Amino acid sequence: MNPVRTLGPAIASGNYRRLWIYMVAPPLGALAGAATYTAVKLSDKPPNQIDDDSNRHDSSSISL
Repeated sequence: MNPVRTLGPAIASGNYRRLWIYMVAPPLGALAGAATYTAVKLSDKPPNQIDDDSNRHDSSSISL
């Protein structure tokens, strides 16, 4: 989604009715992506301390 490719024809035709979505959506998407990245990748716990059921091994569940 390139806002400039929408802005040029809108200016040339004088049609500005739905132009706001092309100007607002990219910055909002960038903010949402940055917030998600911060929440997922930059947590306070180191990766080895995050609780994950798939990494737990019970000695009773191991069959020989």
